Amino acid sequence: MGKYNNSLLDATIHYNYIKYDPITPAALTVVQSGSGYVLTADTEYDGAAYAASYDAEGALINVVSKPFTGNAATVTPDTAGAAKIKFFVWTNNIQPVTYTKTMDL
Repeated sequence: MGKYNNSLLDATIHYNYIKYDPITPAALTVVQSGSGYVLTADTEYDGAAYAASYDAEGALINVVSKPFTGNAATVTPDTAGAAKIKFFVWTNNIQPVTYTKTMDL
């Protein structure tokens, strides 16, 4: 620290911390419906359902999301060149709501 900055050692740091209650992840059900996948989970949380496509080496190709409300959402991932898809649901505050489901293509 440079000169004349000793008062910083006694400073109080203020920030916008919001405490969230921990979420116990719900089981996720994924059912293919045409080119899309219907994700359902027994949870009271709204958020977003995600489908992440990966190639055979595990590199991320694409991620799509749709609003998750009323315990369900339908996502249509880009599967061109994909070897597997991972599905999951997070709250709007980026907390995991469901366990991850992986599907091989």
